[in-house]
Formats: sequence, C-alpha cells, structure tokens
Amino acid sequence: MPRPVDAAIPVDELLYRGIRPDDIDGDDVRTDAIDIHGMSVNRHKYNPKPEAAMNVARGRTRVASIRICDFPPPLKTDTGPVYQFQADDLPEEANPAHAEIRPIRVGIGWNSGHDIAPKNKRLLKEALASRMKVLPQMAPPATVPA
Repeated sequence: MPRPVDAAIPVDELLYRGIRPDDIDGDDVRTDAIDIHGMSVNRHKYNPKPEAAMNVARGRTRVASIRICDFPPPLKTDTGPVYQFQADDLPEEANPAHAEIRPIRVGIGWNSGHDIAPKNKRLLKEALASRMKVLPQMAPPATVPA
C-alpha cells in the first residue's frame, strides 16, 4: 500500500521531472517535454535525489525542476476557459514520491476527460516549460542487480 496522500504539496517544495536531451534547448525546457494531460513528477520531500526522476529506459537522462510557487499565473485563452496549474500528490507503491502537475479550468478543477483545444494546449505547454529549470547533468540512479 502506498503512503497516505498529502492534502497539499507545499508551494516551495521542488518537483522533479525526467526529460530527454532532445527536450532541452540550452538552459530551456522545450514544450515537447510537457505532458499536458497530467505530467508525472517526483516530490523532493519523499525522494530528495533529483536523478531518481530519470527513466533511462525511456531515454530520459536529464532532470528539470519547478516549485508550485513558480507555476505560471492563471492563463486566459482565446476560446474562453481560464486555466491554471495544480500539483496533486499521487503516491504509488513503486514510487512514493510520485505527483502530477495538471492544468485545471479555474472554478471547475481537474477533469481527466476534458479535451483541451490544440491552441490552448500549446499555450499551456509553453507557459509551464518556460518556468521549469534544467538541472546540471548528473549520473542516472544506480540500478540494483536482480
């Protein structure tokens, strides 16, 4: 059984996301690194090693970070909805540090089935990517032999 869910993630806690080298442009995170349907991250509180966010099997060999207090402000779209980002604590048995960064419609909240218009997806991805910081290159986590 995973650990109990925290009601809220502190706004100054670092969240780590493994990214591929192709998703980096200099010191910037490219929009392709952003999963707008719920982006998995690791919480520093439950795993303070940023490199644990790397999943080498999928080609993620770098890490980017963000804190909730660094999320973009609410974003008004041309089509009407106002979106903002929230981080939800979603511990898993295999990864107690797991959380997700999700776009929500202000006043409505998270809806996994909500279809975000392509133009709005681009806006949201650009906004979040611009706030993330690429960490210095580090070695991937050591694997335990089977």
